Parts: sequence; C-alpha cells; structure tokens
Amino acid sequence: MKPWLRKFSEWGKNRPAIVVLGARQAARTTGGIGQLLEHIRTGKVFRRHWKVFPPGEWLKLYRQNRRIGRMATRVQFPNGLINCTAEEMYFGFKVVMPALGRLSRGELLEVLRTINPAEWRQWVGAWRQWVSSQLQQQLGEEPQDVGANDDLCDSIEVQFFVRVWVPCLVIYGEYPARLLRMARAGNMDAMDALLRVDKTLISDPRIVAEIGQSSVQNRARFGRIKSAFSEQIPRLSDKHLRVKVMTAISVLYGGIGQNLTSTDLRELYDGVAQAESGGKRLIDCHLPATPAAMRKAIQRERAECQLLSGQVGQKS
Repeated sequence: MKPWLRKFSEWGKNRPAIVVLGARQAARTTGGIGQLLEHIRTGKVFRRHWKVFPPGEWLKLYRQNRRIGRMATRVQFPNGLINCTAEEMYFGFKVVMPALGRLSRGELLEVLRTINPAEWRQWVGAWRQWVSSQLQQQLGEEPQDVGANDDLCDSIEVQFFVRVWVPCLVIYGEYPARLLRMARAGNMDAMDALLRVDKTLISDPRIVAEIGQSSVQNRARFGRIKSAFSEQIPRLSDKHLRVKVMTAISVLYGGIGQNLTSTDLRELYDGVAQAESGGKRLIDCHLPATPAAMRKAIQRERAECQLLSGQVGQKS
C-alpha cells in the first residue's frame, strides 16, 4: 500500500471502529456537505425534487429525532448500523468516500473485516445510548414509529433530514428541536435561524402568535422576522465549514470518552487531502494556517456549539 494511503488507513488505529469510520466519513464528506448547503441556499438542483408535505406532519418531525436518524441510516445501511456486515460497510462507505476507490474491494474488505463484531456492537450501542439519553433529556422526544418505506430518498424523514437537520447542525450547531423550542419561547436568534432554514415554521401556532404579537408591539423585531423569512441560510467559507464539522466530530465522539484533539483532526483532514489527490497534496489547504490558530478556532466554535452543552470546555 502506498505511504499516503497507509497513513489515511491507519489514522485512529487505536480507537473504536465507530469513531474511526465515522470521523473519516465526516471528514471525507465535508466538501459534499458544503455543496449540499449551497444547493439548499441557492435552490439549485434540489428544489425541483422537494416535496410539499402537510405542515402538521412536517412540524411533528422536530420532536421525533430518532425516527429521522433511523431513516437516514437505512439509506446507507439497510440492515442497520449495529448489525451491518463488512460488505455493507464497504458499500456504504464507498458511496460517500470515493477516495477509497483507490483500494481494491478485496483490500478494503480486508481492512473492514479486522473490526471485531462484538467491539463494533459495543461501541455503536454505547454511542446510541448516549445520544438517546441526550435527546431525551435535552429535547423531550415524543413517541415515534418508523414504518417501512421503500422509497427512502423521497420520504418525509429523509427530506426533513436534508432540509432541516443538516443546516441546523452544521451552520448553527444546534438540534432543530431545541431551536424550535427556543423560537416558541421568543428567542429571536433561534427564530431568525429557523426561518432561514424552514419556511414551514410559520404554520406553527405558537410561532404565528409570536409573529402577530411582534407586528403590533415591536416593529423592529417584526422587521427582523420578515427579513429572516425572506432570506436563506448563510454561505460558509471552506475553512469555516471545516472548523464546524471538526467541532461536531470532537463534540459528538467526546460523549463516549473518545476525545479528538485539534492535532488528531488536522491529521485526519490532511490524510483525506492526500488520499483524494493520490498523494499530490500533503495538507488540506482550507484548514487554519497554524496548529495554534486551529486549536483556537475549534475552541471558539465549541463555545458556540450547543449540540451538547455539557461537552463545552473539553481539551482541543
């Protein structure tokens, strides 16, 4: 195996498989996430595929987070993440990690088969339990049922994930459910963010009441609401996008005791750049210039990231 590809393959070799594969996938798809956000922002490509769902059904998904997660996972792993085979991991990660095309199917399967199934189930289970407890404690999830759906990409769950979850998590570092709860309580920053992401919000009775009250009692506030509704999500620079995704990686895996430092994350992104370029690029040129600048950028972003407020202040 070539040195640059070996370095990419060996990143995080002493960490649980769910952390290594998940972090690699997030790093590799950062550019794709940026393109997705730009398509959502401009309306190009995707909007002709957007479906209009009943507002009541759509807004209900703000409180059914595990339903969204299960459906999004089923697109990539039909048999479930916890029980997926090496072949299913090969298919799933090959779809989102074209750089792995430089490995033959046999080579990649050989790497994936080194993952101990019992360890994989243990860490996936631990991560899911931790995420579930956070969703329950912080967001107050409603009971939910995930039924069969043959056309997953056209389903309300997957469209909600792409159109609402991705912008809320990546741009605002916040769960959609908590943004909605804050907006209903009159938090103007949350209202501003959600109205840019999801125009269906004006169908929510409590948001309608808040808008009506502002139109009468606070014209400046009402003007900000109108402005947010007429505008789209902001554009992120390549560097800012990477810092946001890296912060999310470190926060989410920190919840199961797998703390990734800024050095770990830089090595990960540099490894992706080398793999994508066939070894022609040694570093990701869109990262902050120095280790100190990168560490500070992640610290600033983590202070603003509300995905898991209890994780703020970890070593970066």
